[in-house]
Amino acid sequence: GPDWSQNPAGPGSFYLFTRSGDAWRQRLRVQPSDGIPQDGFGHRLCGFQDMVVVGAPYHDHSELTDAGAAYIYLLRPLRTRDLAVRDP
Repeated sequence: GPDWSQNPAGPGSFYLFTRSGDAWRQRLRVQPSDGIPQDGFGHRLCGFQDMVVVGAPYHDHSELTDAGAAYIYLLRPLRTRDLAVRDP
């Protein structure tokens, strides 16, 4: 889940966990490559198979304050690849 609400000074992040039996293990913590404090990265997520789209509703663009961005990640075992950042 997003940690920007607990740490609004950071850009935010999302976490990937795996489950083995009754135990959960954190495998990844992902932050945006261009994130800045208070972007809200991780506010919303959507996943399908090995792809995750992550929202950052307060990401700024040039002269547009809080315009937002969507980040697309391709998940592979224990790593991520930042595929794209979609600006408004």
